This record gives sequence, C-alpha cells and structure tokens, in this order.
Amino acid sequence: GKPSEAPPRKELPPWERYLQANHFFTQHGQFMHTVSWEVQGRQILTVIPHPLRVDVDRLARAVQKPRNAIRHRKLKDIEKQTGWPVFVCPPFGHPKDSEGREPMLLVDSTAIELKRPLLFDCGSVGLSVPVSEFFRSTGAACIEGLAKAADPAPKAAETAPASAGPPALAAPGVAVQAPALSPEPAPEPGPTAAPVQAMET
Repeated sequence: GKPSEAPPRKELPPWERYLQANHFFTQHGQFMHTVSWEVQGRQILTVIPHPLRVDVDRLARAVQKPRNAIRHRKLKDIEKQTGWPVFVCPPFGHPKDSEGREPMLLVDSTAIELKRPLLFDCGSVGLSVPVSEFFRSTGAACIEGLAKAADPAPKAAETAPASAGPPALAAPGVAVQAPALSPEPAPEPGPTAAPVQAMET
C-alpha cells in the first residue's frame, strides 16, 4: 500500500499563535484585553478576559446610553491620541478627553474572582498585576456580564448581518471558552467600586 501521509497541519488562529509565542508570559496569569470605545465624546475602556468579547448591550446598559451611540475606537485613532504603537491599549495611562475627564474603566465582574494575576500586553512590556491591586489602583467598576463568548462562526452559506456591530475582540476563528476556575482560595477582595455614574448629555 501507499505510505500514510500526515494530514496537513492547520495554522493556528492569530490569537492562539500570539499566546503560544508568548507562553513564557501568559502562563503566569489570566491574559486580559482592553477594548476602547467612545460614547458621545466620552472614552470608555473595557477590560475582559481572553478569549471573550465585550457584550455591547451590557456596555450600553452600564453607561446608560443606547447601543447605537457606542462606537468602537479605531486603532489609528488610539495610536494618534496616545502615541502608543498600534495594537497597544493598556487599561490606564490614557489622556483625559477634551472636557478633562479620565476614561471610564469598566471590567467584567469575573475578574474579581480570578486567583492568578491579570496580564496585560503593553507593547514591549508584559504587565502582571494582582487582582486586588488592579482594582485598588485603577478604581475600575465591575460590570456583571460585560464579557461574553464569541458568537458562533457563521456557516459557509450564512453571512453576518450588516447590523452586527463592530468586532469587539478576538480574530475570526478563535476558539472560545471561559477561563477555568481554580480551587485555590480567593484573593483578598479589592474595594467595592463606586457605581457607574450616568453620563451627562
């Protein structure tokens, strides 16, 4: 018979390649994504665990604005405003807006339960921050259900509706699963964040 051929090796999706290449860093905690939004001139930063996406409906409820008022900020705009390289969006250090307001920082509530440090890619530096220290130092507000699993990939015959909204996080085809819970004791809880104030119109 014919010698058996190994099946062709499937290339990993971009985020999985990133995590594999940076395993020396990502193995030490929960990798987090910071996603930047703008709502009627106000900057909003959302922090969610990889590989989840931002639930824009939850975000709209948290900032008390209609979903269609929320705009996913473009990478080139973030780069121009901050001076950071493209794709770099840490959860702090952003300039104030034209009215002198700091960006609103909203974090998925599951982060408070994580036992391992939160990991952020800050360009040439990987930052590892204990959960309680992150909340203490940033004053971030926890939002229940801010992160959600990615919508299932459409079948070949289906297409996403034009109103599906901006992509919120992971590249297409990234396998999504919630972070595993550890049986370790919970960290010392951070201070309770003040409720998100309604935005002035």
